[in-house]
Amino acid sequence: MMSNNQQTLKGLRAYKQIELNNEKNLQFFLDKHSTKEGIWGQLTVYEGTIEFVFLDGEGNELSHHTLIPNSPSLIIPPALWHKIASTSTDFKATLQFYCQSHRFFEKKSHLGAIHQDLWTIYQTYLQDREKLSILDVGCGSGRNPLYFSLAGHNVIGLDKNENAIENIRHIAAQEQLSNIEALVHDLNQPITIKDKSFDFIYSTVAIQFLNRSSIEPLLTKMQSLTTTGGMHFLVFPIKAEPYNYPESFTYLAESNELYHFYQDSGWSILEYKEKPGQLHKLDETGKPKQGIFGHLLAQKHV
Repeated sequence: MMSNNQQTLKGLRAYKQIELNNEKNLQFFLDKHSTKEGIWGQLTVYEGTIEFVFLDGEGNELSHHTLIPNSPSLIIPPALWHKIASTSTDFKATLQFYCQSHRFFEKKSHLGAIHQDLWTIYQTYLQDREKLSILDVGCGSGRNPLYFSLAGHNVIGLDKNENAIENIRHIAAQEQLSNIEALVHDLNQPITIKDKSFDFIYSTVAIQFLNRSSIEPLLTKMQSLTTTGGMHFLVFPIKAEPYNYPESFTYLAESNELYHFYQDSGWSILEYKEKPGQLHKLDETGKPKQGIFGHLLAQKHV
C-alpha cells in the first residue's frame, strides 16, 4: 500500500534539491514563506530535529510537526504558508521540490511552459495513447517536444536554429531521453524524413516565418507523413485588420485558408477557431502586441 507521501507525489517529478543545516540555507526558512503555486516540497531530516509549522496569512499556527531521522518526510503543499520554527543545534536535512510532468523542463531547465493550447489538445484527444510517434515542426527551444519525450512518446523536432537544437540534445542527454531526435532543418526546404510516419504532427506559431510559396509543399509533405487516423495541430497568425504584425512574419494565413486546405485535402476538421492572442513582441507602450491566431486540429481518414 502506498504511504500518504507516495500518494501525494505520484505522477510528480523532482526537479531540484537543496541541503539544509545550521550553516546552509536555513535563515530563509525561519520566516513565513510559501512555495510557488504548482510546486510541492518534501522535507527530510537525516540528523537532529526540526520543528515545522504551517501558518495562516497572519502567521498564526495551523499545525505543528516534529521531524526527526527515520520519521516520514513532510510534504509541503503548493503556496501554503509555513516556516521552520526551530531546530536542534546540529541538524541535517534536504528539501526536494516537485512539479507536474508538463512543468518539469520549465522548472529544471528554464524553458518556456509547454504551449497551453497544445497541452489542452493533448489532454483532450491523446493523453490515453501510449508511445505516439510525434513530429514537431518548428520546435524552437524544445519546450514542447521534450515534454512529449518525457511522457514516453517517440519525438522528432525540426528547427533551423542550431543553438536551440543543440540545447535540446544536451537536455535530452542529461535526462537520458533516448526517444527524442532534434534535427537542424530550414522549413522553407523540403523535409527529407523517409520511411517514417507520425501519429501526431504539430506546429505552434512557427509557420509565419516561412515563405508563402513554402506553405503548401510543407503541409502536403506533413500530410503524407501522417498515419491514417493521425492528427495535425497548427497555431498560426491570421491576416486581419487592424492588427500589425512584425516584418519577420513573412506568411500570414487568410481567414479560413488552412481550414479549407485541410478540408479540400480530404481531412476531417476536429476543431477550428480564430481568436485574439498576444505576440511575444511589445508595442510602443511596452505591452504585448495583439493579433488573431488560427487554431486548427485536423485528422487524416484516408
